[in-house]
Amino acid sequence: MQLALFPSNETARLRRIHRLLAAAQAQPETVSEVAPGLPPISQLVRTMLGGRTQDAISWAAYRQLRRAFPDWAALANASPAQLLPLIANVTHAEKKAKHVPLALTHIVARRGALDLTFLDSWPVLEAIAWLRRLPGVGPKAAASVLNFSTLNKRALVVDTHHLRVMTRIGVLPEGTTDGKAFERLMPALPEEWDAPMVAHHHLLVKSLSQNLCTARTPDCPSCPLSAECKWHTRRPKLASTQRASGPPAPGPSP
Repeated sequence: MQLALFPSNETARLRRIHRLLAAAQAQPETVSEVAPGLPPISQLVRTMLGGRTQDAISWAAYRQLRRAFPDWAALANASPAQLLPLIANVTHAEKKAKHVPLALTHIVARRGALDLTFLDSWPVLEAIAWLRRLPGVGPKAAASVLNFSTLNKRALVVDTHHLRVMTRIGVLPEGTTDGKAFERLMPALPEEWDAPMVAHHHLLVKSLSQNLCTARTPDCPSCPLSAECKWHTRRPKLASTQRASGPPAPGPSP
């Protein structure tokens, strides 16, 4: 995987955005550690359930699976019919009921055991590429396994929220996919940001998206990034277009 390079001023801009978000959310600007993560296999299951799904719902589904399958090896051998009632509330439940056990069986087939701790010694991009070859695992899930689990690696999680904010403020071109977003943002991350800082940055951006930079009704006047935001400066024109031809697409959906 070859990463596109950003001009150095984009790295400076990410630092500035990070400072503004931390101040607005009354969060520390820097962190040296984050809350203990799940083991990598557990994080993989959790993240696969979480795609396009609210955290409360996906966490409830994860806990249902954990109770039903205390040993993830048993989950690898489960049928989609067994899983579906347990995860019925997550988005695209039928696909996830198929992909979760399939991803686990692929790990066993490729490594001889249901274990991802070997990725701890791998470079981030190689580990991302390995994980993305698993069924149902995209760039967000792969980065989540590396960054949010006990692997604690320097991989930026670009979910729908992160993608929406970065597109609206003009760091990413409109229409950028999550995979391309990862490839463009990783080289722009400040070199001094280690894995906890990358996770902290993701959570600051996600909080902004969930509370102010929402898909349909963004609160631009309250946004600490309004001066940075190209989409915000276009709103008067967009509003005029809306009156003439209906509502515009405000950005990626949640």
